[in-house]
Amino acid sequence: MKQLYYVNGKRVDISTYANALNAEIAAEEAENKHKVKIKGFMEYINKNPSVLEKWDNTSLSSETIIQILFDSWYKSEDCKTLLNKYEHQKNDKSVGMSHPNNYMCSFICLTC
Repeated sequence: MKQLYYVNGKRVDISTYANALNAEIAAEEAENKHKVKIKGFMEYINKNPSVLEKWDNTSLSSETIIQILFDSWYKSEDCKTLLNKYEHQKNDKSVGMSHPNNYMCSFICLTC
């Protein structure tokens, strides 16, 4: 008996179904990474409130200032390190390693 697959209410073949699942997974992963970036940026601002002070006397909107600061922070080593940690933890979970107290993980990965 042939398996039936549905995407958006339409009957599709296995290849189309697999592509739809991969697209959904990729979208969820992109959303998760964005949340990690936002959280990291908020922590950066909370730890370094002085970065906002230099914008006190500008005519730019708050949204524009935050976007400029976020874009700058996103290119920083802090953001790259945060995303690397996120990827590492995600990979550890996918192979069943408990992070960060797993001895082998800490031994193998010097970035922990």
